[in-house]
Amino acid sequence: MSKGFLSTLLSTPRPQTAISIAGDSIAAVELLVAKGQLSLSVQQVKSLETGAVVPSMMSPNVADLKSVTTALKEVLASYKRRPTRVSLVLPDTIAKVTLLSFETVPDRETDLAELIRLKVQKSAPFSLNEAQLSYEPCGVDTNKQPQFLVVVVQKSVLREYEGICDDVGLQVGCVDLASFNLINMSLYATSEKNGEDWLLVQTANQYSTLAIIRGSQLIFYRTQTSELGNSFDNFIYQAAMYYEDRLGGDGVKHIVFASSSMENHIDILENVFERSFKTSNSVTLEQLGSRISSTIHNAKRIPIDLLDRLAAPIGILLRDRHG
Repeated sequence: MSKGFLSTLLSTPRPQTAISIAGDSIAAVELLVAKGQLSLSVQQVKSLETGAVVPSMMSPNVADLKSVTTALKEVLASYKRRPTRVSLVLPDTIAKVTLLSFETVPDRETDLAELIRLKVQKSAPFSLNEAQLSYEPCGVDTNKQPQFLVVVVQKSVLREYEGICDDVGLQVGCVDLASFNLINMSLYATSEKNGEDWLLVQTANQYSTLAIIRGSQLIFYRTQTSELGNSFDNFIYQAAMYYEDRLGGDGVKHIVFASSSMENHIDILENVFERSFKTSNSVTLEQLGSRISSTIHNAKRIPIDLLDRLAAPIGILLRDRHG
């Protein structure tokens, strides 16, 4: 997909500054390009008070607007020249993400939009009358049928996050989900382009997301909240079974993981992958922050774990740059 794994919920000309609002923190980055090299002129993460933001698809997300606004103002103080326009990255758990396939695709865009809307409404946990629905082509499925990546979010949820930005004088240029932009970041940082299957794992505050990409095409996507009884091991295992049984998978060739949470769980992931996926000595396991460190000019001085937490806002700024 030439424009990356992005379902733009709100889009106007792209700024070079991005803000990420998560359940435990706010992150901000600014990219500069000089002599053909990318560099970070701002990289800042500010912790949020517990419970200030509770990402959810169904209920209000911002419980303490004052403390979140204060934290965002502190983050913006890092900029030499305060931005007025930003891209905004939000937690995966605010949206319903679906991969839809059709035997035939209507010629008219309005007919396609209505067909997608009807399909999504059958499984959406809320009415689409008060929701923002976005979609884009996503290759073909295992039956060679056209496939679409569909994202739907309640407008009331989007307004909460946009309202935070409005309160501090920021105009939002585009809004997107964290995991899509981790994929964008990984694709940008990958020098070798091929059609092999690879796995992205995100462990975030109160949720985890798995995405399997075949070359540059998303073929599998799941998010699981960190509720009592939800096993991360089982989450990985179920994804592996679906991949092998339904997607014709014969083993992922490399695994990219990122922890965007204040708590980093990377040290426990390797054994989980080995138990669930068909792995071999040729499978590479790599932290996304390491890729960023070797890709962006001045990133080597930034701790790898911090780069993980900055990866999604960097990714949204790079979404049109990978091949």
